[in-house]
Amino acid sequence: MVKNIQSVINGVNICVDYKVELIGILITLSDESSIEQFKILFEFDKNNDEYVRTIKNTFSYLKQNGFIDEFNKIKNKYYLHYQEPIELMLMLDENFNTDILEEFLGYKPEQDFYDFINNLKEFSQDPIFINFYNDNIDRYKSWIESLIPFYKKFNMSDILSKYCGEKYKNLKLYNNLIAFETSGGYGIDVDNNIHYCTRANSCRLTKDNLLFSSFDDESYLKLTTHEFLHGIVNPITEKFGVFTQESNYLIKLEKLNSCGYSTDESLINETIVRTITMRICSQFIKDYDINNLLNKLYDFGFTYIKGIYELMIEYENNREIYPNIDSIYEKIIKVVIMQKTSN
Repeated sequence: MVKNIQSVINGVNICVDYKVELIGILITLSDESSIEQFKILFEFDKNNDEYVRTIKNTFSYLKQNGFIDEFNKIKNKYYLHYQEPIELMLMLDENFNTDILEEFLGYKPEQDFYDFINNLKEFSQDPIFINFYNDNIDRYKSWIESLIPFYKKFNMSDILSKYCGEKYKNLKLYNNLIAFETSGGYGIDVDNNIHYCTRANSCRLTKDNLLFSSFDDESYLKLTTHEFLHGIVNPITEKFGVFTQESNYLIKLEKLNSCGYSTDESLINETIVRTITMRICSQFIKDYDINNLLNKLYDFGFTYIKGIYELMIEYENNREIYPNIDSIYEKIIKVVIMQKTSN
């Protein structure tokens, strides 16, 4: 048997989820690193070499028995890239069942997807996986322990609910630590639980195999605030349904925006998240040059950020009118589309 390794600090569950590690093993062995657009996710594997090498050696039989080929077909057919495989694992219960699979994919999958989920369940019960996971429990605990001082110093649950609204106070925050992600992290919402999924163990910015150990608290505050906010902001954008993967209010889909976001949905989410992150971090970081950062982001290609920044000031000064971040979102839509029209 395997179980999640976790510690709760100021309402934040710092967790190594065995189902997330399970899918991480498959991604590590998959063709993901050979796909041009995903190569960046694997470029720092050499700094996590021991764990990755152990995965490749221990589970080489998955290539021989065809399971990795099956996974490659499924992930490419159903676009299980970036945060999608993590989100899928987090929505599965202990029996690998979920009642929101069609909502997650946006349509009813074919039988091959259900067969894959059943094979994942069998893999989780494989003695080789169970032994591997249990042999690495001390490693997983060290990942968690390296983050505890930060979450003792900064009450992220309180910080985010105060800024985004009381309605978010009871949402559970999780830091799920994963082995295969190597270029940052993902903030996602699963069943009203906000997860910041971040690569664990060493990376180019760390030392002594401790997660983000060379980050000072202020740098990590920026990073974790940003990613947790994606778990709040992205669902709001989806709920309003104006800025989507297909809409063309902000940018032309056939051409990357200069800041690297190719759809209205991704651009507006990133712009709002970066704006709120600046506002929150300015409360905790001494000599935080918010105007300089705002101008840099604008010059970098976030052309709607100054209008949204002004709205955040209005939001902060009128919380009796705007009890939560959702309540000003309609105004964000109007301001952004008006700016686009006037350009």
